[in-house]
Amino acid sequence: MDLFRSMQIFVEVARKKSFRGAAENLEIPNSTVSRRIAELEKDVGLRLFERSTRSVSLTDAGKLYFDNCERIIEYARLAREQLTDLRTSPSGLLRLVANVVPANEWIIPLLPAFSLRFPDITIELDIVSDVPSPLEKDVDIAFVMGPIPQEDLVARRIIRLEELALYATPAYLKDCGEPNTPADLSNHEALRHLRIPEWNLVHTASGKVETVLPSARFSVANFMSLQKLCLEDMGIAVWHNWVVNDFVEKRQLQRVLPEWSLEPWEFYAVTTSRHVPAKARALLDFLIEKRLR
Repeated sequence: MDLFRSMQIFVEVARKKSFRGAAENLEIPNSTVSRRIAELEKDVGLRLFERSTRSVSLTDAGKLYFDNCERIIEYARLAREQLTDLRTSPSGLLRLVANVVPANEWIIPLLPAFSLRFPDITIELDIVSDVPSPLEKDVDIAFVMGPIPQEDLVARRIIRLEELALYATPAYLKDCGEPNTPADLSNHEALRHLRIPEWNLVHTASGKVETVLPSARFSVANFMSLQKLCLEDMGIAVWHNWVVNDFVEKRQLQRVLPEWSLEPWEFYAVTTSRHVPAKARALLDFLIEKRLR
C-alpha cells in the first residue's frame, strides 16, 4: 500500500465528507477511494469514518489521524516547493490579510519594490476590519497586532511602532479641561480602538507604567476613523508623533499628558507553520530587510 497516497485520499474524503466527492476532486474512480480507505483502516486497526447512506463523518480516531495526515501532507508539499526553489525564483499567488493601517502604511508602499525583485509572485491583499487570521482558507500570511495568544500560530515581528501619545483638539480641551494624571482620563471621552480597550501609559522620566481603561463613547476598529473623530473635537485619541506634527504646528491638535507615552505597539506577520512556501518567505525576509518598525 502506498501509505502517503492513501493519506492524501483520506484527507480529501474528510474534507469533502464524501467518497464520491473526493473521487471527483482527485479524478480517480470511486472504487479506488473506497478500497484505499478500507486498506488504511485495516492497516491502523481502527475505523476512521462513520458511514451512512447520506453522509460520511470522522470518528474520534479519524479526527486525530486527519490532523496528523494533513500536517504530513503540508510538510511534504513545502519540502517539494523548497527543492523547486533551488532551481527557480519564488513564484505563485501569495494571499495576505491585514487591517487597514498595516496595509496602507507598511505593506502597500513596499509592493512596487517587492514586485521588481520577485516579478513572478502575484499578491492578493484582503483588508479586513476584524482580527486578521492565517487560519482563514488559503491565507498565507496575516498581519496582526500583538501579542499573539494562539500557541499553534507562528508570529514574526515586523513592526515596532513607538512614539505613540495622546492628543486632542484645543476646542475639546477648552470645553472639558486637561487631564493631569492618567486617572483623570476616566472623566474624559476616549476615542478607543475596538480591539485595544486598554491604554498602557509609560511615564517618560520614571518609566512607571499605568494601565487605564478609558471610558469611550466611540470605539471603532479603524485608527484613521478615530483620528477624524478626534479632529472633530470628539475626544482624546492615540496618534503617532510623526503623523501628528503638522496638526500640532497648525494648532489643530494638542498633546495630552505630555509626560506620558503609550507602550509601543507591535505588529506581527503570522503563519500557521514555521515552514512556509518560498513566496511567503520572500515577502517576510523583504519586510525585515526594509527594517520596518
